[in-house]
Amino acid sequence: MLTQFRLTIEEPWISMKPVIIGSVSSRTPDTHVTVMNEEKPIIRVDVYGKSDEAFCFSESVIWRDWVIIGFP
Repeated sequence: MLTQFRLTIEEPWISMKPVIIGSVSSRTPDTHVTVMNEEKPIIRVDVYGKSDEAFCFSESVIWRDWVIIGFP
């Protein structure tokens, strides 16, 4: 499986209902994390951070059946 951080998304991701992480506000998510198995889209995660500060890392790892996302 492959994960990818994206600032913008297009089809087929737009049509997928996202898993939402963080406090949703009227703004757009800080990032989208997409997960693919080979070339098949599996899941979209919309991540809302806690602040407007810049941080030095964003990372995602697949462990067994879990997707672990590190984002400020």
